[in-house]
Amino acid sequence: MMNKYLVIVLFLPLMVVAQQADTQNEGLLVSRADGSTAVGVRTGVNYSKTLLRDFDLSRAYYYMSRGMKEESLPIWTISGGVTIQQQLSTHWFLSADVLFQRKGFRIEIDIISNNDDYGSFLFNYFSLPVMINLESGGRISAYAGAGVYVSYLSSMHSVSPYSSESYHIVEETKVFEKMDFGLAAQAGLIIPVEACFKIELQGAYSYGLLSALNPEKDFYRNTRQYHRSLMISLGYLWLF
Repeated sequence: MMNKYLVIVLFLPLMVVAQQADTQNEGLLVSRADGSTAVGVRTGVNYSKTLLRDFDLSRAYYYMSRGMKEESLPIWTISGGVTIQQQLSTHWFLSADVLFQRKGFRIEIDIISNNDDYGSFLFNYFSLPVMINLESGGRISAYAGAGVYVSYLSSMHSVSPYSSESYHIVEETKVFEKMDFGLAAQAGLIIPVEACFKIELQGAYSYGLLSALNPEKDFYRNTRQYHRSLMISLGYLWLF
């Protein structure tokens, strides 16, 4: 229920702006001139989970759960940051974001407890996705893009019915890699509001290629842990 209210609050401005854009002068279009630059902010919700490979339950009593054998249970968090776009031609543009993203997962602790308890692991990342995008024409245009991302792990937080612990210095955990890298894809709608201002509704997916667990310090032997996330956001951009 809380997630529903969160989405409503975040995306209510989209309905207002769409109505405003529809009533604007027909000649008002956001400039797509070659070389134009757009800068703005982006905020939204992040749906994430973790994929495990070679998970050894015999070495991980704390993690024993149905949800951690291959795929974890997903979590919803809030993400946001700044965004910049460089128009390359009428239909192509380059985009880059600097985002604070909280990724992670939930686990069902069904072996330790019979009370359907859940534990959560939250990883706080600063992420830089860079993508090349193809944009359609029209007043309200659609676009899709693909590229890569790199992320830096600033801290992590774990919560369970039995303990709560924060690690604000990554080195203290000794098991998590500081850097993450992977593939990224996105798609969205561009809604012009003024000649030099636009709003975007965007969905962006990230597919981690590097294991979040340090192979040299991993307590769980050869376990590999990969992040998967989908961010749904609104972007507010000014053109220069």
